[in-house]
Amino acid sequence: MSEIAKEALEQWRKLTIRPESTGLDCLRLMNIKDALIDALESLQQENRWIPVSERLPESGRTVLLGLTNCAGKWRSVRGEYSAKFSVEVDYEEYEGGEYNEANDTYYRPEGFFEVPLESEYIYDLSNVTHWRPLPPAPKEDV
Repeated sequence: MSEIAKEALEQWRKLTIRPESTGLDCLRLMNIKDALIDALESLQQENRWIPVSERLPESGRTVLLGLTNCAGKWRSVRGEYSAKFSVEVDYEEYEGGEYNEANDTYYRPEGFFEVPLESEYIYDLSNVTHWRPLPPAPKEDV
């Protein structure tokens, strides 16, 4: 169980020990409990590894990819999924592109690709089993 869930449940326990001290009736407390449970379930759903067998990430969107490497170890990398004929590439820079004669354009082949932060190159990945969205950037106080 996540730390957020533990904290919410602890707060709920404190409320239910002496509900009369809150000034809320029992029905209102039950509604609060139901809302807390819904919020926790939503957070758990948002913050999980999604199996690629369940759903693929949006094509061209940078996400965290989970895979088993050649040594059988779990690894997570920053990368993208490319659907067929969805991510255009310059043939001069990326020789592995697929050509679409209908619109005279080269595309990245369908599949998963590692997109390192410090490199111009992308790398084909196999054995990707899961993915999850990148976390949001930190909010800076101004």
